Amino acid sequence: MEVLHITKENFEAEVLNSDKPVLLDFWASWCGPCRMLAPILDDIAGEREDIKVCKVNVDEEPDLARQFGVMSIPTVVFLKNGREVDRKVGLMPEAALEAALKSGKVKRAHAYKSHILNKKTTKRKRNLRKTAIADVTNVAQVKRLIPYK
Repeated sequence: MEVLHITKENFEAEVLNSDKPVLLDFWASWCGPCRMLAPILDDIAGEREDIKVCKVNVDEEPDLARQFGVMSIPTVVFLKNGREVDRKVGLMPEAALEAALKSGKVKRAHAYKSHILNKKTTKRKRNLRKTAIADVTNVAQVKRLIPYK
């Protein structure tokens, strides 16, 4: 199977409604690491019939990149039944991509990462609240020292 080039027009049919897991690569022609990853993805597409390998050019399809929250390229998103199960950012060897495709832990690892991120976000929010309360307290103390008219 060959690498498919995804646009807004064929995104739903080729990616979201795919009966196979999808490896979706976000790339740009000016990106050196993206060009180094291209032959690796071509090899995977040629060797594996059980997955669909697709590419999205972020310069031509910025809406798709925005939809997936792509901030750096190359970004490889793994989708199953139209839902993201894992994401890898940056250049990686073929063995790392193959391991991610073969492992049954991809979904669990993603869920674990989400759990950790949620935990960190909650802790960060708590700290921000404490800081905000401390700031309000300091402002109240300053108002007592300097009377406002």
